Amino acid sequence: MLVLGVSWLLLAPVCLWLLFRGRAWARVAAVLALAVLEAATVWLDAGIPSRAPAARPPVPRTAVPELSRPASVSSASSAYSASPRPAAPMPSQPGATTSPRPMAPAPTRSETVIAHPAPCSASPLVPEEARLITRGGALRAVALSWTAAADGCDTATVVVRRRGGTLQVWLHGGTAVPDHPAGARTLPVNVAGGTASTRVRLVPPLPGGTDLTAVDGRTGRPIALR
Repeated sequence: MLVLGVSWLLLAPVCLWLLFRGRAWARVAAVLALAVLEAATVWLDAGIPSRAPAARPPVPRTAVPELSRPASVSSASSAYSASPRPAAPMPSQPGATTSPRPMAPAPTRSETVIAHPAPCSASPLVPEEARLITRGGALRAVALSWTAAADGCDTATVVVRRRGGTLQVWLHGGTAVPDHPAGARTLPVNVAGGTASTRVRLVPPLPGGTDLTAVDGRTGRPIALR
């Protein structure tokens, strides 16, 4: 094989040169030489067996060991399967009756009692004293007082009117006043030392005031001035 390769390297260029530059007999010799080289190459290729790739040896598989169950698990499962199941409860006989269990009384909730104020005595009041409050020569307010009652209201309905030189006063406890005169006003009542009092502001102020007298509008009874 090596000789054939060297022959191709040396003779092939010479034969090609003779084919183009040589004479007739030289050209024939060059063609014959090339034919011989080609035949030798074909013969060598046919005689050399083809090399097949070597087969790889099979890789042995390692056997995976089977995991063995623990002895405690197997013994527990066998013991569970071997243990007898509890017997079903026997039905009660028709004649036997069971007494019901007494129930505990339900706890009672403590109810919060809301104390509502007692209703006041909404009744006519009798003014006992009156104080005329003047300023700048005009009567601007009248302070009325009377004896406080245990069930008296914390408000009073008051009407003050002037009739000549007299002040007529209507006084009623609370706000529910039946047939009260026009111009009635609801005022707060102050209690101190058993005496209830309220103050009526006059709008607009009344002229004079020092020579006026006060009377109860319902009875016409004079009211003491102080």
